[in-house]
Amino acid sequence: MKYSTQSNESYNLKLFEYKYTCCGCTACMSICQKQAIIMKPDEDGFLYPQIIENICVKCEQCIKVCPVRKENNFVKNLGKPEVYAVKHKNDQIRMTSSSGGMFVAISDYILDKGGVIYGADYNNNFVVCHKRAITKEKRDCLKGSKYVQSDMGQTYQQVKQDLDNYMYVLFTGTSCQVSGLKTYLNKEYERLYTQDLVCHGVPSPKVFEDYKAYLTKEYNSEIEYISFRHKYNDDKYGPSTQTMKIIFKNKKVYIKHSSEDIFYKLFLHNFILRPSCYRCIYTNLQKPGDITLADYWKIEKTIPDFQDGKGISLVLVNTKKGKEMFANVKEHLDFKVSNTEDCIQYPLQHPSPYAPKYYPFWKDYMKWGFLYAAKKYLALDLIGRMKTQMIRLLKKARLLESAQAIKHKLQSNYTRS
Repeated sequence: MKYSTQSNESYNLKLFEYKYTCCGCTACMSICQKQAIIMKPDEDGFLYPQIIENICVKCEQCIKVCPVRKENNFVKNLGKPEVYAVKHKNDQIRMTSSSGGMFVAISDYILDKGGVIYGADYNNNFVVCHKRAITKEKRDCLKGSKYVQSDMGQTYQQVKQDLDNYMYVLFTGTSCQVSGLKTYLNKEYERLYTQDLVCHGVPSPKVFEDYKAYLTKEYNSEIEYISFRHKYNDDKYGPSTQTMKIIFKNKKVYIKHSSEDIFYKLFLHNFILRPSCYRCIYTNLQKPGDITLADYWKIEKTIPDFQDGKGISLVLVNTKKGKEMFANVKEHLDFKVSNTEDCIQYPLQHPSPYAPKYYPFWKDYMKWGFLYAAKKYLALDLIGRMKTQMIRLLKKARLLESAQAIKHKLQSNYTRS
């Protein structure tokens, strides 16, 4: 069948007004019974929905299901969440998890009830996508952070089918993905449990592809294994939970801390996030998931006796279902009660800001490629950060004002002479 698509600017039914108003959750594509919406990557590699003009019947279900539109967005939680610092009692589980192993505890609970787990994994080409797991072996592939926006494919439809077949389902994803699932389902399912993640923002799949191609060329081998959160004791950084590890088929190994890995730095310095991430509506304590998971930042200051360098999960219990889940898994956990004041981190307060050179970076990326743009703008970013840090230190030592006063006096004397 031949079909045509039109840009959202020209077609009279607009799925989104601007790119920053589309999170790419696929709710609109999933709800369309005519299959008149497809997801296509833009020049930055992010998937956006496009309408197939000669199939669309203009029912506007796609508009009604969009979670980013305020009238569609709903969060039914307990108000102020219950807060816990958590670590799984099994250290082996913790060491193969991103933080404290809470995801394994919850997913074990669902699997033991004959349920199914949905979360992010890699396909054979190490493209990040959501997958379905009904065994603990397959579930283990869903463990660990994948700092790339996952391709949802037909996940929402699969979840609905499992729920309609009276299966227990645990869906884990970013807040916008969880919210998109709920707006797509448009009703409460007793057997659906959701976990969302405290999110810095989702990086571009295109940049990740270029990063992998760069390392494949450098190591002269295809990739066999990737972990964004390899845990080990580093001589320079101490116990590390934020380290990239890549194993190649020729058995060579790449290990870089997040402060040294080129992709990690582009991600954490906000050069390569999806446009909607810079205006994210979920960067607060009103989360759509029954439970929200994250790393517990600065645990060494708030609960110092609980820190052991192996990773601690921050757990926000948001709903009655969340309370039920936590109550049923806590026998497998060591945990401390905390509060929103001690656990607060910036992704729970505001979206990530644009990198200062965000637009020049992408312009050079498109013209000169990944490596050129990354090296150029990370170097400029480092210089800018060093200048800012120096100014802060000088202000703290009250030396900046003195230096400026001396400079002004010398300039005045020179002018008078």
